Amino acid sequence: ESGQGDVKKYAKFISRDAAMKRVLKMSKGTPDRERTERLLKDLDWDIGVSQIRFIGNPMAGRVGEARVRAQLPFKLEKGDRITLRYHWSQNPRYQIEDAQGTSFVSLLGNNNLELQYFHRSGVDGGLDSLSSVVGFKVGSQPLNEGSEISFRISNLRLPFLVQSDFDLPIYIEKKGFLELKIPSNGFGIEPSETERISISVPSIVGLDEKFQASLRFEDKYGNLSQSNFFDLDILANGIFKKRFQTEENPAVISDLSFDSAGLNFIEARTGGGGLRAKSNPTLVGPYKERIVWMNFGPRTKISEGVLSESEIDIATQGKYDIVS
Repeated sequence: ESGQGDVKKYAKFISRDAAMKRVLKMSKGTPDRERTERLLKDLDWDIGVSQIRFIGNPMAGRVGEARVRAQLPFKLEKGDRITLRYHWSQNPRYQIEDAQGTSFVSLLGNNNLELQYFHRSGVDGGLDSLSSVVGFKVGSQPLNEGSEISFRISNLRLPFLVQSDFDLPIYIEKKGFLELKIPSNGFGIEPSETERISISVPSIVGLDEKFQASLRFEDKYGNLSQSNFFDLDILANGIFKKRFQTEENPAVISDLSFDSAGLNFIEARTGGGGLRAKSNPTLVGPYKERIVWMNFGPRTKISEGVLSESEIDIATQGKYDIVS
């Protein structure tokens, strides 16, 4: 029963992971693929998982140390390789020269192994151009099944984008076989502190027409922050309109209107003016046209992005009228 569960789990991973889908597509009908399928079958399709850990609070843009480790599911011989990669949209710029510099990669244990740079196309999905990654080549002393590989990335700056499943994947490159990405447990990147607010309003409305404004509390990178309750002053063209207390993020402010034609603005200010935002301009007049802002075709994990469909919906709330 355990073996059957592993088959289903890893088969699902391969079918859904953008990087592995590319590997399979490009290797269709090759001897390497046939050998790899036989190898995986002998392993009951269980190559384990890698573990990634960030030491410190994993907030967007935070700098700290990350550790990635995995156990080898099979023996590696001379010339076989292990590489530490990254998602194509989030290049940490690994380096192995300056221990005090950013994204310095080293190995924990395995003192006989020497890190070096490799160039790989389509780094973890998405691109065909060659990119630099870090890894090692197995020497005369083989690495046995069950051996632990552990990378340390010092002074790593986490991506600015909040996400639930950040990963620095380990790839096994065995001669005569397809490269295999080891599944990972990943970890979530949280928003940093609230540093700004933004407010969006319709681009065209009629005179005295009721409309809604969308208000977002954001960290300095534009992620929705985990804001506290705020009392806000809402102004239209600099004139006080109402006081509004936020209860969610993003917030919707209803029953707004403009009583003058032409270009108008809405402003929002916290008590004391510590946070303030000015909306996009609204054209007010007897116009039949309406403008809808659309985030068209954002990439999900299945289409080589880093966010799920639901995460994209959440991240863009209050920015767009439609996300498609």
